[in-house]
Amino acid sequence: IPDMEYLNANNAEDIAKAKDPLLFISGWSDPVNLINRITENPLLVELIYNAHYIIGESAGVKVLGTYYISKNDQGDKILLPSLDIIKKTVFEWHYTQRNKKSALEWGMLESKSTYGVGIDSCTAMVFELAEFPEKYEKLWDGGIVIKK
Repeated sequence: IPDMEYLNANNAEDIAKAKDPLLFISGWSDPVNLINRITENPLLVELIYNAHYIIGESAGVKVLGTYYISKNDQGDKILLPSLDIIKKTVFEWHYTQRNKKSALEWGMLESKSTYGVGIDSCTAMVFELAEFPEKYEKLWDGGIVIKK
């Protein structure tokens, strides 16, 4: 796309240049630090909340829900607040590949979320926020499970 410019959220000057961006939130091995890095920058938070398009990859999808499931130092599941862009929803990444059905169900129960979304690797879910979860498009070969 010739008019597209890559701006890096780790660079304050790039964030200041962003106008109506398509955002790509990459996966990160530590979602807790990912959410902290995002929320410590008010301009970045504003861009995310006002973006028309957001692409979440791996851990980047988990931060879009109301809560995300993580683990504490002992390896026990814990529930942490997220960006709450997709209301009343918990996401689990690599859903089938890592057998996360019980984790998603636990997250929904603990958070009292209305929806749980399990999404596989190499899979995209495209939707308008106002139409979620009734209407969406699945791209690529993996699965998407929506629990209510």
